[in-house]
Amino acid sequence: MLNRRHIPPILFILTILSFTAPVAAQAVNVGQLHVVEFRTPRQVSPNSIFTVKLDVEYAVHENATIRAAIFKGAGQSDLIWQSDALLIRGGGDQVWETNITAPPTDGTLQLSAYAYYRDGSQWKYLNDTDHRSSYKQVSIRVSKNANLQIQLNKPNLQLTVENLTQKTSEAGDVTITLPVGNTYTISVPSTMQLQNSTRLMFTRWEDGSNQTKRAILLDGDVKLTGSYKTQYLLHLNSIAANYSYTKWYDANSKVTLESPASLPMNWPLGQLGLKYDFHGWSGDVNSASPVINLTMNIPKTINANFSIDFTPLIFPAIFAAGIAGGLILIALKRRTTPPRRDKPLDQPVKPQPVCKNCGEPLQETWMHCIRCGAKLTPETIK
Repeated sequence: MLNRRHIPPILFILTILSFTAPVAAQAVNVGQLHVVEFRTPRQVSPNSIFTVKLDVEYAVHENATIRAAIFKGAGQSDLIWQSDALLIRGGGDQVWETNITAPPTDGTLQLSAYAYYRDGSQWKYLNDTDHRSSYKQVSIRVSKNANLQIQLNKPNLQLTVENLTQKTSEAGDVTITLPVGNTYTISVPSTMQLQNSTRLMFTRWEDGSNQTKRAILLDGDVKLTGSYKTQYLLHLNSIAANYSYTKWYDANSKVTLESPASLPMNWPLGQLGLKYDFHGWSGDVNSASPVINLTMNIPKTINANFSIDFTPLIFPAIFAAGIAGGLILIALKRRTTPPRRDKPLDQPVKPQPVCKNCGEPLQETWMHCIRCGAKLTPETIK
C-alpha cells in the first residue's frame, strides 16, 4: 500500500508519463495539430512576470479533445503550465495566453510548448513533417538590462531617447544600455544643416517606418538602422521674380533650367508692354543657351541675366514729351503777355476840369468850388 505522503508526487509523475512519445504518422481522427506561434519576450528581467502566447492550428475529422502545455527546458520533464482540456470540431485556431515567472538569476531560460490530443487515456502530439509538428522551443535571455543601438551612418547627429540626449559617433551610431521590458521614445532630427549650403534629410528606418519620432519596446537587444540623404542648395538669382529662388535638391540629382528669350514684367509695368530680355547664364555655369542641365553634386549659384526692354515706352514718351512741351510754352506765353486794358493805350486822356475863378482842380460831381465857393457852371469851368 502506498503512503499518503507519496500520493501527490506519484500523481505528478503519472501525469508526466501520460504525455506519450511523439506519433510519427497522422492519427486516425486528427488531421492537423500544429503550433503556429509560441510568442515570448526575447529577454526578461530576473524574477519578472511575463506573458507568453501559444497559437495552435487544428483540423479533425470528428470531435477531438486537445490541450496545451509549457515545459521548462528542452523536454517534457519540468511542467510549468498546462491548459484545460478543450473539445474541438472541424478546423480552426486556438490561442492560449499565460503568465510565467522568470528565474531569479541572469542566464537563459529555455521553454518548450506542446499541443496534445487525447487518444483514449493518453495525450499524444504529432511530429510528422508532412503535417507539421505539435511543439516549438524558444530561448529567452534573463537579464535586467539590454542594449539599444541606433545606427544612422552619419557622425555628430544629435538624437534623444526619452530625456537622454546623445550624439552619434564617428561611425554614425549610438549604443545605450537601458532596463529591459520598457517602451522608449526615440527622436532623431528630420534635417541637419551643414556648412556650405549642405544638409542631411532623414528618409526612413530599415523596418520601413519614416517617422522621426517613434516608440520602441526594448524586449532584448535592439538595433535600429535609419538612413539620411544629402541635399545641396541651388541659388537662382535674377531681376525677374519668376527666375529667382532658392531650392534644395538631392545629391547627384539632375536639374534643368530653361528661360524664354523674353518675358513680360509684372503688373503694372507689364501692362505698359515692358519686358525682360534674356542674355544668358553666369555663376557656376556660364552659357548663352536658354536651356542648361545641372548635376547637383555640390551647392550651386546660378545667375539668370535679363535686361529691361524699354522700347514700348519710347514713342509714347516722345508723344507725352511733345504734349508737355506745348503746355509749357503756352504757360510761358501767358506769363509774358501784358494785361488787357479797357481802353487803347493811344486814346487821349481827358484833362481834369479846374475852376476859372481860382484855378483849383475840380471833380465832376462837385456843384461849387471848395476853395472860392463859386457856383460851378459850364461858364465857370475850364
